[in-house]
Amino acid sequence: ELLACGLGNMVGSLFSCLPISASLTRSLIQYNVGGKTQLASVVSCFLLILVLLFMGPFFEPLPLCVLAGIIVVALRKMLLQVKDLPIMWRHNRQDGIIWLITFFSVILVDIEIGLGVGIIASLVSIILMSQNPQINLLGNLPNTDLYLDIDRYDMADPVPNTIIIQICGGLHFANNNFVRVKIKKLLKKELRDETKPDINKFIIDMSAVTFVDPASSQGLLDLASDLEQLHISLCLAKCSVYIIDQLKKCEFFQTFPERQLFPSVHNAVLYVPNSEDDETT
Repeated sequence: ELLACGLGNMVGSLFSCLPISASLTRSLIQYNVGGKTQLASVVSCFLLILVLLFMGPFFEPLPLCVLAGIIVVALRKMLLQVKDLPIMWRHNRQDGIIWLITFFSVILVDIEIGLGVGIIASLVSIILMSQNPQINLLGNLPNTDLYLDIDRYDMADPVPNTIIIQICGGLHFANNNFVRVKIKKLLKKELRDETKPDINKFIIDMSAVTFVDPASSQGLLDLASDLEQLHISLCLAKCSVYIIDQLKKCEFFQTFPERQLFPSVHNAVLYVPNSEDDETT
């Protein structure tokens, strides 16, 4: 339908025709009465022509509120969607805010503008979420090779001499600085804790990383360089094949040693930095 409207307006503009557009209310009514194919539109148009030519005088004296009532009844299912707001607000407050922005834009301004505002708000929300990836501090579940979020699982214990984090989301130029700052804050907090032994390994669980660009790969190299000055080895664990390919395209492994790339977090924990076996690994 959108392609038909667009093509019709393009061709019609060459012959000084009036622009055409779809009616959201009429489309919804047609859908609710069981319309499935374009033939339903043909029947609808034919009935509309009959009404305009022969039945128009009977509708002319009706008050507009009566005609509005007919539309409201036809759109009752759409209007009842307001009940979804409390559920949406409980599940994700950000989605609830987008719903409210779109709702009031449609009510106070116009349907088309309201829908546009809703789309823009959704895109802004996605951009903001991608700029703040979640970073979790992991600990070991005793007598297992599982490493879980320490804040969520009380039984997960920190690994001696090691910091393990998990990054959730894509790594790109927009959130590169955010990730580095957050990692540095976490590192300073751990290094200031005198009750813990000296840190010699910093492991990043990459299993939840979905994307890496050249800026973020350079950010990882800068992080490895900063950690090396503190005599701490950076290890990457559970990288997907796609992430490894992205890092290779960015020439990441020309600087970062591949021996510090591990298939699991537990393998990275067992790794002994600066050991004599490094050359043969």
